[in-house]
Amino acid sequence: MKLHGSRWIAGGTALLLTAALAACGSSSGGGGETVLTGLVVVPDTGCAGCNSSSRLVTVLALVEDGAPQTIKCVSTSERGVYDSADPNLCPEQTQTSFQAAADGNQTVIVVGDVGTSSGPQSGAQIGGVLSAPIGLTKSKDFTGTTQIACVASVYLTAGNPDPSAGCVVQASCPGPTVGGVPCFPIAAPESIGDDQIENLESASAFVSDQITYPSGVPGAVCAVLECTQAGAVAATAECVQRELPG
Repeated sequence: MKLHGSRWIAGGTALLLTAALAACGSSSGGGGETVLTGLVVVPDTGCAGCNSSSRLVTVLALVEDGAPQTIKCVSTSERGVYDSADPNLCPEQTQTSFQAAADGNQTVIVVGDVGTSSGPQSGAQIGGVLSAPIGLTKSKDFTGTTQIACVASVYLTAGNPDPSAGCVVQASCPGPTVGGVPCFPIAAPESIGDDQIENLESASAFVSDQITYPSGVPGAVCAVLECTQAGAVAATAECVQRELPG
């Protein structure tokens, strides 16, 4: 599926976002404005024809048991640099604003449209999830690794009812599996902090160069969720590669 502004465009039957092992970005004073910036880096493999130059980037707030809500849209530079302080290109689609949780942060996703106009990479996206310090500047680059973690964060908060990727996420789980696949309960966005994001990204790094974007992302997400226990623990490469479909 593709997220564009506030619209979910189906690429399958589930509510999904097909939307680098990057360390949590550095923070600095931002004069009271929340600013997210960094590079959108196209994977070396699995995304033939993808391009991050002058592409639309959408900043969205994660929502518990609901689709992410658009904060604003900006364009990358010719080098693929995004900066959320740039003018909003989608004011008609904006649904919410940066809003701090009790710890002063907000878990958001940033998603860049990097795909081709047609073919296997149509609709490919590269983005990431981050715990944004409200009122400050945070820098983080996005790659295939962070894209898998990004979609994992959407599954965990919005839910994923479709077992075809290898897992489901729903309001509650009657047991460890539903329909023969692992089941995870929906989580609040504020429960996905720096530690959970690091676990998701570290696990994603084990398989990010082994998949095709965007079609291989859902299966990788379920492998990562299974091996990190929904981001709670660090995963091993053996586990993630074993659980990866195909």
